[in-house]
Amino acid sequence: MNSILFSLALRNIIRQRARSAATLTAIAIGVAGLILAGGFVQDIFIQLGEAMIHSQTGHFQVTKQGYREGKGRSPDKYLIENPDALKANIQKNSSEISQTMARSINTSLTTLFTIGMVYILGVSAIKEFALPIIVGLVAGTYSSVLIAGPLWVILKEREKPRARRA
Repeated sequence: MNSILFSLALRNIIRQRARSAATLTAIAIGVAGLILAGGFVQDIFIQLGEAMIHSQTGHFQVTKQGYREGKGRSPDKYLIENPDALKANIQKNSSEISQTMARSINTSLTTLFTIGMVYILGVSAIKEFALPIIVGLVAGTYSSVLIAGPLWVILKEREKPRARRA
């Protein structure tokens, strides 16, 4: 039975060469389109991640005056002359750091609200993307607010005895 169906299918392919070629061409174009679309979607996620990193959203960044205006950012030109005095000043004015924490939480909450609305109001295809983003936002907020700070303090405390030994 299978050999009869196979011979009929092969006979139809041979008889209808133009139709078979058009079908194979359509399949090839569809596969190529899916591969390209997948690459574009992946690139969008990469670009979004890079934009978030470079925008320094929710972070406290200290730069020398003129760093953001120049296009050619040579590191030697914008070195901070006295980093110890700057560090002491930042520690003295720790309210900015607590404001940074509040900004980080606010940024995460507003993003979570937006993606939550997309999940609630979106179609099923969008919900498949929104749910992992929500989980990532919650995990990222938790790790940046509740894990990164204490971990940094622990590492700095371990670093102090090593500096005394040397």
